[in-house]
Amino acid sequence: MIPDAAVAARPFDAVVFDLFGTLVDEWTVERRDRGFAGMAEALGVPVEGFTRAWRETATHRLTGGFATIEENVADVCRRLGVDPGAERVVRAVRRRIEQMRELLTPRPEARPAIEALRRAGHRIGLLSVCSPEVPSLWRRTEVAPLIQATVFSSEVGLVKPDPGLYALVAGVLDVVPERCLYIGDGSFGELTGAAAAGMTPVLIRAPHEDGQVIERVGDDVDWVGPGIDFLGEVVRVAAELSPPGTP
Repeated sequence: MIPDAAVAARPFDAVVFDLFGTLVDEWTVERRDRGFAGMAEALGVPVEGFTRAWRETATHRLTGGFATIEENVADVCRRLGVDPGAERVVRAVRRRIEQMRELLTPRPEARPAIEALRRAGHRIGLLSVCSPEVPSLWRRTEVAPLIQATVFSSEVGLVKPDPGLYALVAGVLDVVPERCLYIGDGSFGELTGAAAAGMTPVLIRAPHEDGQVIERVGDDVDWVGPGIDFLGEVVRVAAELSPPGTP
């Protein structure tokens, strides 16, 4: 069981979590490529062409340019000059949804860590760069109801490390960024972005990722700040670390 942090010693009002690579596992290259192959097969198109077009639409996908994954798949087909038919599109979308639902399984220690933080008086936020099917799938997980402020890039049109994202989640939590601890795996330069916004960032890299090839976009590869291996350690660092400027 994760012990409660002492409320009297609480230096932060809120803890903001990244999603992929933090509360759930990050994409591995093998899982990503398997997903590309499955969607391409469902559409009846070459996987190389599908992969290229899917990547070309990444920014649009992550910033709300597509309201649904169906729209994204339709755009990919237009780029490839094919009309696979409605049934094939539905099949491709179903494969994407199934894979994303599997990926969005919270890590075993996520719930107890968040519950301990809440008992200690912390408000909890989530900040994720994601595609449009993620919000509805995430909100059906057992951990989602424990989080008081959830900000998805595909819903607000911004991606990390845009300072507006950090200000937005802090505002929903009704705390100043300087009183927020930020936990993430470093994708999209999120730790550097959190620090620039006034938050205190902590890197998480789970030991079970060792030996896997992980897809991290814009990784904070040179991060030298504090780090943890397990979500359960968040309770300790939330009590031990201090916000910037604290004597």
